[in-house]
Amino acid sequence: MAPEAASARYCGRIFSTAELDQIRRLIAANPAASRAQLSRLVCAELGWSREDGRLKEMSCRVAMLRMQTDGLLQPPPPRNGNHNGKPWHRRTSCQR
Repeated sequence: MAPEAASARYCGRIFSTAELDQIRRLIAANPAASRAQLSRLVCAELGWSREDGRLKEMSCRVAMLRMQTDGLLQPPPPRNGNHNGKPWHRRTSCQR
């Protein structure tokens, strides 16, 4: 299957426009869900799993954060933060 014109690549996966819309709908339908819960829902909905069958939750969370940075979606705010009171800054460049 060829990627659609408006598709985006994150964490080694190409997300089609329909999949991005599907993620937005999941976020809207689950306003009380945490980012971790949303990543599990997204992985289950999109069939994004490892060879051993476990969901690729962390890759999904990273992808969703990068999508947020790129203005493609708006996940809920983090619930806990980093607990040291300092803002987090990426120390290395990010490959997409």
